[in-house]
Amino acid sequence: MINTDFVKELMKQRGYSQKALAVDMKVTESCVSRMLSGQRGGSLEALEGLIRAFPDVEIKSFLKMEK
Repeated sequence: MINTDFVKELMKQRGYSQKALAVDMKVTESCVSRMLSGQRGGSLEALEGLIRAFPDVEIKSFLKMEK
């Protein structure tokens, strides 16, 4: 699962809109919307996009670890 709270905080800190994030992730804006709302869990496409958009962030930071 993608840690949506972490992604939203990164977006806020860096001034990203959903549209800007979608461009950097190379996905559609609706894909970003579904990811942030939790409708789209932890797809490889979403994770790869987040890595493209935030190359300075450690990969595991994007993942929500289930206990």
